Amino acid sequence: MTYTGIMNGLLIVGGSVIASLILVAYVRKLFSEETLRNSSDLIGNVLSIVGTFYAILLGLIVVDSLTQFEGSIDTVQAESNCVADIFMLSERLPDPYGSHVRDLCGCMSIKSLTTNG
Repeated sequence: MTYTGIMNGLLIVGGSVIASLILVAYVRKLFSEETLRNSSDLIGNVLSIVGTFYAILLGLIVVDSLTQFEGSIDTVQAESNCVADIFMLSERLPDPYGSHVRDLCGCMSIKSLTTNG
């Protein structure tokens, strides 16, 4: 079973929604309707600033994850180039050793293609 983190994401989002609903109910009990109505302009401005910071943070998270993904692609390409170099260099070895190294390179390539993670 592959770990995807979906359950953690659902717990975080669900917990955040429940916490925000509880906080809204608490604030409505704590302050009168007139006080909340008078401060709605200020709250709107503060929420727009918080929303902008949140969007910037999400953008930075996306950029970081793409950078890590590209780094893993570079690592896989470097590893496959090394295996190809070993395979080509093994042709210069004497027959029992060279064929064994080539067989190992082939086995490693097949195993890396069929492994899920």
